Amino acid sequence: MDFLRERNFAGWPFDLKGLDGYERFINRKGPEHEFIGLELEKLRRAFYDSCKRSLGLLAIHTFPVGSGERNSIPEDWEIEQLEWFYKAVSEVHNAADATGNSYDQMVSAARRKLLS
Repeated sequence: MDFLRERNFAGWPFDLKGLDGYERFINRKGPEHEFIGLELEKLRRAFYDSCKRSLGLLAIHTFPVGSGERNSIPEDWEIEQLEWFYKAVSEVHNAADATGNSYDQMVSAARRKLLS
């Protein structure tokens, strides 16, 4: 979670490897990756959806920089397409915040469940 929480996507390149954990989580399918309890499964699904949204927005709004192992919202948008730049940054940061909040809710509920 630290990767999305601590990243400033406003024209700053980021290492694509930082997204690997989110992609692995999204690609895990089947009942063995689901919670039995309805409350926790609902929270897991919300986290899943949030991860997909964050990754989708990063795919739409960021482009390879340099060797292609790093991506960034193009910093020249800040000069040439200011409105689009701020829209992209806002959408990506809001989705990252929502993903962090969704994760926190899921983990807190799981801890409460384990301790009860």
